[in-house]
Order: sequence, then C-alpha cells, then structure tokens
Amino acid sequence: MTMGIRERVQRSAEEVRQRGKRLAELNLELAKLEIRRAAAKYGGAVGLFAATALFVVFGLGFLLATIVALIALALPVWAALLIVTALLLLSAAALVLAALRLLRGAKSPLPQQALAEAQATVGTAQHGVRRLLRRMPVAHQTAATTDEPLARRAAARAAATAMATDTRPMTTSAPTREEESHRENA
Repeated sequence: MTMGIRERVQRSAEEVRQRGKRLAELNLELAKLEIRRAAAKYGGAVGLFAATALFVVFGLGFLLATIVALIALALPVWAALLIVTALLLLSAAALVLAALRLLRGAKSPLPQQALAEAQATVGTAQHGVRRLLRRMPVAHQTAATTDEPLARRAAARAAATAMATDTRPMTTSAPTREEESHRENA
C-alpha cells in the first residue's frame, strides 16, 4: 500500500514539474513576442529617422551656405563663417541637453506583461502550497519532519490535485488575509 502511495506521489510531483516547466515556457514565449513586437515598431521608426536624417543633413548644409553668403554681403567671409559656426555649436549643446532629458524619462525595455504574469504565477503557487500545508493533518506534518523529500513531493501532489479539481477561475494575485480567513471559516 505504501509503495502505491509513493508511486502516486512521484507521478503527481512529475506532473507538477511538467506543468511548471510548460508554464515557464509559455511565459518565455510571451516575453519573446513582446520583444519582437517592440523591435518591429522601433526598427521601422529607426529606419525612417535615418532616411530623414540624411535629407536634413543636406538641407542644413545648403541652408548654412545660404546664411554664410547673406552675412558675407555685409561682413568679411571669415566673420560670416565664425558667426554661423558659433550658432551651430550652441544649437548642438541645446540638442544634447534635450536628448539627456528624454533619456532620463524613458521607460524600461523589459517585457512588463510577461514579468507581471510570472510574478502572479509564483504568488498563486506559493499561496496554494501554504494553504495545502495548513490543511495537512498532524500525522503528515510529523512525517514531513522525518522524510523531507517525501513531504515535499506529497505537498506538490496535493497542490497539483487541488489545482486540477479547483473549478474557480484563476486569479492573477494571491487572496488577501481577509479572503483566506473567510474561506477557512466557511
């Protein structure tokens, strides 16, 4: 009889391990999908910005040549070039400060939805194990102190059975203490 229970516990522990592995794979796929979507959006935008930058560089070159020619009508050419150069350096400094300000306010490139889902999954699993361990009879708790791996496998099997038989919809966060005490009293 004990051998049958041990085999069932091992089988259940393997099922829990397989389900956990599959859940981790699904979370990884979700993270990859989020990153691919973001990369596609940013990649297209970067390509357009590069093309725009090329036209802007040529346009600015011709604009600066025109400004130098206009100033050279009133001043010597060297003075016109010096004035335009100073204006260019001041403009570059202003753009660098604006870029630094934008970088400080940028969001993290991490896949937020996948991370939140993984954290919710861990919280739900931890809550389920805690709930099962509280319900475990005293005889099983004594066995847990003598055979730690067997107790872990038994807890994992119990968690898998509870998850398989639980018909309530899965939530993304662990219940509050008030909800737990209400369930225990009911």
